[in-house]
Amino acid sequence: MASWHDRGAGWFTDTSAEIALLEHRRLVTLCLLAAFAVLGLAVVARLSLYADGAFYLLWVLGHRAPIDFDYARYFAQLIGQYPLALLADWTPLSLPAITAAFGTLQYLPYGLSLLACRYVLRAQPQLMIFPLLSFACAGLNATLFIVSESHVLAAMFWPLACLLTIDQKPGWKGWTLMAAFALPTLRSYESMLFLGSWLAILAGGRAYANQTMPARIAYAGLALWFLTGVAIALHWTLHPRSPGNLNSFSQSLVLAFVDGGHVNVMPAATCLGAAIVLGGMTLSTLSGRSFRIFSIVAAALVAAAVCRMILKPDDFLPISHYRARVLNVIVPLALAIAMAGCHRFGRRLPASTWTAGLATTLVILLAQLAATITIARGWTSYLATFERELARSDGICAYEDSPLASNPFQKWNWEWTMPTMSAVLSGQRIHSVIANPKTFDGWVPFKPVDPKSLPDLRAYGRNWALGDGKCRRVPLGAA
Repeated sequence: MASWHDRGAGWFTDTSAEIALLEHRRLVTLCLLAAFAVLGLAVVARLSLYADGAFYLLWVLGHRAPIDFDYARYFAQLIGQYPLALLADWTPLSLPAITAAFGTLQYLPYGLSLLACRYVLRAQPQLMIFPLLSFACAGLNATLFIVSESHVLAAMFWPLACLLTIDQKPGWKGWTLMAAFALPTLRSYESMLFLGSWLAILAGGRAYANQTMPARIAYAGLALWFLTGVAIALHWTLHPRSPGNLNSFSQSLVLAFVDGGHVNVMPAATCLGAAIVLGGMTLSTLSGRSFRIFSIVAAALVAAAVCRMILKPDDFLPISHYRARVLNVIVPLALAIAMAGCHRFGRRLPASTWTAGLATTLVILLAQLAATITIARGWTSYLATFERELARSDGICAYEDSPLASNPFQKWNWEWTMPTMSAVLSGQRIHSVIANPKTFDGWVPFKPVDPKSLPDLRAYGRNWALGDGKCRRVPLGAA
């Protein structure tokens, strides 16, 4: 029988390996379509503006350059912001068009990552279950609502993990991919401390086992690169730019799933569903029992979570930095280790079990799509209310006097982002700003009362016209 590398057939114990391979490729294609549908929805709904997003956008527009004050994350910021800076500098795009480009760049790393993984695993498409579940459980529960460099690192991690686990003789295309995805990991995020350690182990193992000196040197250099990234991440984890980051990171594991006694439904359901899928695949093979019951339980779990979100959308809590940090560490790392173990020891898994596992993964991704549609409706309603409030007001208006301070809109606000969102959501004449809450006395990107601090948006057809700064509101319906 031909090897898996030649035909993709030797992995299976079924005699109809070619048929199974085609089925797996079809299911993977459907999963990728569902994943890209979620990412496309995120761009259209302007989900990237939540929290830090509007500030990141205004920074790039004002400075025509990526944010440069986070040493350990600068390479990730280059990926997500430098192309936007070039667009802003070279093209006369409107602010809405720039905003759409910004959202696309924030979600693009996951799209490129999934496509690269699909290419690397073309002979073993069933192994796409690991990066796909990582995307469903971590990416879609963290990326869509928080602009964070941890997402870039989580995305870059997966093609590297696949190449270093699967491809014994990468060739020039494989080495090019490894170089392209490895380069940004050096200074992407503090979670490189964990993800980079695993990549260094894989690369070091390749250097030790390889028989040719050029390959040994190349893999050793790659391992050293990852270890350097680990050292940088360790330093900035112990000595963060913001002192509160160290404590928040250590508290993140609980906050990823439970926040103030409130269960974050989708992260909990998808992570548990993924564990049931992978655990069920293993147990059903060892015991000889059907995988169907595990598949049904996992699918029912995520379906129930989505139904709860649809019926009670106000129960949804937006993503915090805490959840993004921890999910983008534990989920990719755990699944990458599981993929390595499966690649080495899982050749007895029948093709039908892989088929059922991929089908269940598709259900999880479709559930996440339905959840994102529900969330996007709430978010776009919030943006519409914000825009109406700006349109009917003049001057600097108190946050507490606006409808944004009451449910269901209150949950979308961050304390320091109200003026920033006002600048992004206003029309050509920025005549109104919602001030930060009166109780907030922390850092802000700019102060509306100080004309010298306002970002210069004239290149995008936006002009500040706050007048004397006093808030004047037109009654609803009269604007």
